[in-house]
Amino acid sequence: MFRSHTDAHLTGRTTRRHLLLGAGAGLGAIAAAACGAQPGAGTTTGEATSATKQPATVVLETYSSQAEFENWKAQADRIHQKYPSITVEPAFVSDPYTRWTAAMAAGTGPDVMEFETKRMASFAEKGLLLDLTPYAAKSTAAKKADFLDADWEKTLYKGKQWLLVAMSKPAVFFYNTDLLKRIGIDSLTTRWGDPAWTWEKFEDLCRKLTTGAGPSAQFAYDQSSWWVYMQPFVWSNGGDFVNKDRTGGAVDQPEAIEALERLHDLNVKDKAMPKKINNPEGGPSFQNGRVAIQHNNSGFWIGLRQVQDLKWNIAPVPTGKKGTIARNPPNGWANWSGTKVKDAAWLVDEELTVPEALHNIEGVPSRKAQAEKGDFASAEYLTSIGGTWQVFIDAKKNSRDEPSTQYFQDLDATISKSQDAFWNNEMAVKDWAARLKTKIDAVQQGQGLQDW
Repeated sequence: MFRSHTDAHLTGRTTRRHLLLGAGAGLGAIAAAACGAQPGAGTTTGEATSATKQPATVVLETYSSQAEFENWKAQADRIHQKYPSITVEPAFVSDPYTRWTAAMAAGTGPDVMEFETKRMASFAEKGLLLDLTPYAAKSTAAKKADFLDADWEKTLYKGKQWLLVAMSKPAVFFYNTDLLKRIGIDSLTTRWGDPAWTWEKFEDLCRKLTTGAGPSAQFAYDQSSWWVYMQPFVWSNGGDFVNKDRTGGAVDQPEAIEALERLHDLNVKDKAMPKKINNPEGGPSFQNGRVAIQHNNSGFWIGLRQVQDLKWNIAPVPTGKKGTIARNPPNGWANWSGTKVKDAAWLVDEELTVPEALHNIEGVPSRKAQAEKGDFASAEYLTSIGGTWQVFIDAKKNSRDEPSTQYFQDLDATISKSQDAFWNNEMAVKDWAARLKTKIDAVQQGQGLQDW
């Protein structure tokens, strides 16, 4: 099961060069201006330099959202202007990992792919990704020191580099400042690991923010039902879904159970979440002011800026026994191992990570200087509304990725099948976790996707 970094619906690829998009929205208008921009600052060395002299067509496939795709189209044009011998053919694709698996098997994989670190090992183990270690070692345009360590290190697997990291969308708490002020709270902490911002404090706050009934009911908190958003609460309590050596599950361990029961109680007992079991009426959401706190990735800001008069800010997730740990699975550029234009593809990777290319993305750049200066669209928007964008950067530095395992595709799909049972209170948490543990064991032992 594939879940993108955003909730945008993806459309299929039509041709290798031309793609019909819906009406422009979001970042499109901003990014379009980049078409006439000066060439990026990236330079190349070694084999990559020779790529600028030989005609090459590089197929680039991305998937995050149509709005962000406009940025990558603009960068493709910029790269061609800088290096006329290189033509970049961008396409916006749906269900990318399923598509790429089939395309690679057929010998028609794209040269460059927008890729999530959490899915990297699954493809690297099968020899489907190009080892970028020698390219990165020679690069002067994309050096390790130029990037945030928290993002760069997640592109390594078994001592080799498989992605050139570009960006991430760290998951934080978005909160409605007006709703909090109604109960006497001006703002939430901006400090990751704040000892005063605990699970207990969060639960108490949720009880105060959950009010009313029927179509006017206000809910304190919401998050995606996708299991990966449970992880920060489990991690902060010292637990995990998969054991340390990646041979099986750990979700049945006391640390994980305790955290999951807290989250379960928040939904089932406190009825603080607008999940199906609580029969929410009228579609309560953060956007319409009926949900006070939303746990979401940093790209959530794109939709919020479209909501007139909505006042919001961001904060860390609560602090547990092991601190505060955010989800931060970065995205980067992966190259197909079967590409016929390896040097040109790496040059494109580099150019897609220069500050100009990353300024108008939905998430947060992985370039260290750019991120820490707030030289990117979401930081600039948050500043304009009095928000604290630094929380995004600190989230990266206090983060983990999904389990690094060659079986991640099957692991994700297997755990996802169990989600309804958890959120709908179909089983006691301990029973749910015990059953899920056996499923994860089977996946991690190479037995493939498991039924629930």
